[in-house]
Amino acid sequence: MKAKDKGFALVTVLIIFVLLLAIGGIMLNIVRNTTKISYSTVKYETAMEAASSGIEVGISRILIALSQGNDPDGNISLKLGNYKVTVSIQKILTARAKGTEVSFAGGYQGAGKGSGQYFIYFLITSKARGKSGESFVIEANYKSIIKSY
Repeated sequence: MKAKDKGFALVTVLIIFVLLLAIGGIMLNIVRNTTKISYSTVKYETAMEAASSGIEVGISRILIALSQGNDPDGNISLKLGNYKVTVSIQKILTARAKGTEVSFAGGYQGAGKGSGQYFIYFLITSKARGKSGESFVIEANYKSIIKSY
């Protein structure tokens, strides 16, 4: 063994060790970032489901109010798990049915029927906010047909 070759094995092992350490650090960083992304995705998907539930509650409130002859406009506050959900219901249009809708209703319900049909359109806005600040907003239009004979 020559004098200039002394310590070559040690330097080689140290270089390989540093490379393996760098590769391990990079892989650890990738796993950590992927976990963060997965956690954020779950939080926002859960917020979306909470907001979607708010829309369902809004539709239910509209149907109950209309069946009792009441006006369903207003706000509803819910607590769904870790989410605070605020549902807003606004009546945006009431229109009398005309044209083919009336003709179809008259044909279906019998002569002289169907002329008292009204459409009521509602805007339902559902906002879900979690404890960590994640939030999701869904807006939906709902059309109700009121038949008066």
